[in-house]
Amino acid sequence: MSSTIIALAPILQTLNMYMQRRACIISTGAIRVTKHVTLLKEVVLEILKTRRQIYRLTYLYKIKNHLVPDYLCNVYPLFHHNTENYNLRRHANLIPIRSRTVAYYNSFLLATIRDWNSLSAELITATSLASFKRLLKKNLNLCSKKIYSRGHGYEKKIHIRLRLGLSALNDHLYKYNLTLNRFCDFCPGNRIESTEHYFIHCARYTNYRITLLLRIKNLLCPDINIAMLRDLCPIYLSKILIEGSDDLSDDTNLELFECVFGFIESSNRFSR
Repeated sequence: MSSTIIALAPILQTLNMYMQRRACIISTGAIRVTKHVTLLKEVVLEILKTRRQIYRLTYLYKIKNHLVPDYLCNVYPLFHHNTENYNLRRHANLIPIRSRTVAYYNSFLLATIRDWNSLSAELITATSLASFKRLLKKNLNLCSKKIYSRGHGYEKKIHIRLRLGLSALNDHLYKYNLTLNRFCDFCPGNRIESTEHYFIHCARYTNYRITLLLRIKNLLCPDINIAMLRDLCPIYLSKILIEGSDDLSDDTNLELFECVFGFIESSNRFSR
C-alpha cells in the first residue's frame, strides 16, 4: 500500500499543480502560456509545495511551544537539543533524525526538522504564532500586492494581461511568436507597440491619455502639469499605471487603477 502511494505521489503533485494553474487562469483572465509562478504572484497564492512547507513549519512551531495536545508535545524532547548550559549560536536547532528509506526521509517530521534548522534565529525565536507566520511568509518572499485582487470587469482582465505582458499588444504577441510584426499599426517610424507605448506615446489615444493624466495627476504629483508628468519618466509612469506604487495607500492605488480601467475602455484597443 505504501509503495503505491509513493508511486502515485508525482502524479498527484502534477494534478494539484494543474488544477491550481487552471483556477488562476480562470480568475485572472490570463492565457495558457503564462508562467505558473507569475500567476500565483498575481492572485496572491503560493505554490502547493510552499504552502505545505508553511503548514509543516507552523505545526512544528505549535509543537515546540505547546500549542497542541499533550501527546504531540511529548514528541518534542525526542529531537530537541538539551543545551541549557551552553550558549551556542544555533542552540535552537533540532536533532536530525536518521533514515534508511526515501519515503521516511521525506516524511513530515524529518522534512520539517531539516526546514526548521535552515530558518533564521529571528523566525525560530518568534514570540507568537501570528508573528511566526508573518515572518515566515516574508522570509519566503510570499508578500504580494493585494490590490491586484480587487476590482472586476473586462478592463481589469486587460489590465492584468498588460501587467503580465500577455495582452493583444503587438510587442506581447511577437514575444510568443503569435505575430510577425511587433510595431504599432498606427504610429510611423517602426514604434514598438509595448505597454509603455500604449499608455504614454501612441498618437492614436492622445485625447484619452490627456483625460487619464488629468485624473491621476492629483494622485501622483498635484504640483506639476500633465506634460511634465508624461515626460518626466515614461517607463516609471507606465509601470505605476499597471503595478501601482508602494508609496501610495491601497485606496489610492485602487483609485489609480480605476482611472486606468477608464483609459482601457475608452481606447477600445482590445476586443471583447
